[in-house]
Amino acid sequence: YELAESIEALKPELIQAQRDHQEILSRNEKVIEDMASVEKEIEGNIKEAAKRQKNLENKEAKLSKLEEGVDQQSEVLKEKNTKVEESLYKARVTTYKLNEAHDEGGSIELSDEKLAAVKPVETTDTPDTY
Repeated sequence: YELAESIEALKPELIQAQRDHQEILSRNEKVIEDMASVEKEIEGNIKEAAKRQKNLENKEAKLSKLEEGVDQQSEVLKEKNTKVEESLYKARVTTYKLNEAHDEGGSIELSDEKLAAVKPVETTDTPDTY
């Protein structure tokens, strides 16, 4: 009889323990679902980061090629500038000699060889590119 009373007294606690256990199981299922959702989100973020990294690498490669092109163009322009400066110097020397000869009342004759040395530098630039 006492055992039956003890069991009866414990029934409400047992019922509450079963409810608590069911609630814990339900929460665990929700946590598992949330974890799966977060895992999918992380995978998506990883894929997006990989795409962005690839895009960045492609842009860096393009930038590097552009920089190479700029460096090459700079060298070409330096060479052209040097040729122009050389021609300008030769023209100034020739002009000085002509002026000097004129001031002295004489004249100076330039050979074809000397004239060829002071020809302007040929460029592909046109005045409208300035």
